Amino acid sequence: MGKKKIKAAIIGCGRIAYGFSKDPKQVKPASHFEAYESNSSVDLVAVCDRDNSKSGNFEPNYRFYEDYRNLIDEHCPDIISICTPPGSHFEVARYAVNAGVKAIFCEKPMVSSLREADELAELVKKNKTVLAVNFMRRWDPFLNKIADFIMSGALGKIILVDCYYTAGVINTGSHMIDLLKMLTGCDVEFVRAEGQSEREVSDPTVDVILRCNKQFNCYFHGMEKDDYMIFEMNIYGSKGKIILYDNVRKASYWVAKDSPNRTGYKELAEEKHNWGERKGSLIDKGLEKLISAFNGEQVRYCNVNDGAKTIEVLAGIMMSVKKHGEKVSFPLKNRDVSIGGV
Repeated sequence: MGKKKIKAAIIGCGRIAYGFSKDPKQVKPASHFEAYESNSSVDLVAVCDRDNSKSGNFEPNYRFYEDYRNLIDEHCPDIISICTPPGSHFEVARYAVNAGVKAIFCEKPMVSSLREADELAELVKKNKTVLAVNFMRRWDPFLNKIADFIMSGALGKIILVDCYYTAGVINTGSHMIDLLKMLTGCDVEFVRAEGQSEREVSDPTVDVILRCNKQFNCYFHGMEKDDYMIFEMNIYGSKGKIILYDNVRKASYWVAKDSPNRTGYKELAEEKHNWGERKGSLIDKGLEKLISAFNGEQVRYCNVNDGAKTIEVLAGIMMSVKKHGEKVSFPLKNRDVSIGGV
């Protein structure tokens, strides 16, 4: 008899849950739906969305629900993906954990406030639930090699990080915050929103200074997505620098060497390194990590505590935006602070 399959369900049927599957330019699998479909150890049993018109994408092969509580109560899934709008993540996750769901694949941002992050972290710990936040670059073997390289001290002491992003400090900036922590292991000491968006919006694209580990500054440069999309990070260490480009799919490595032009000085020279580059999709790799953790294996992934730290940094940035660039230090004493709408 074969091994029993893991029962899975998807809550919310938007772009990352299913819609990206229809984009011919997207590397497959491009959605939670395709990741579950392509994993032989999983049995996708049901999907849910408040919009009944989406049922045609799934029925008759999958049961379709308009209320996630009915889905969870009737199917008792082992794993669920939460792909609803961010404002509902906490209530869906709380219901699922209390109902006995043992693994949750949650889209970002994990929740909408520090209070929710604190409560969810405690609830997950109490019930021994595995929760992974889909900061997709966490699943990239290429970036994990670079993280190991930096953590080994091969780049020397980190002295500055320079980042470029578009499409909102919550939406895209949250990915940058998590990537910064993944690659440098840093804790953010304080933030200051330097640039202000031209109009007041719920998710502004702003410039931000983040002070990390009382050691180095990280600069977020917000750019308008109408011109082009960009997601890049330059990491400067005392021994060299790493430039992550092409939506951090590729990297160049530069080493400090004796200057050929001036005695007693060093300059940066490019060197080859064997990190490779991103290959294939990432969401399926994230699901594999989640399943491994569900099965009790020790794996690296973006857990509920990582997700909570990102929420705190986002809350601090939004506080600084509202206070016209005022410095905001961590930890935040007011745990009722919200990151705002997205």
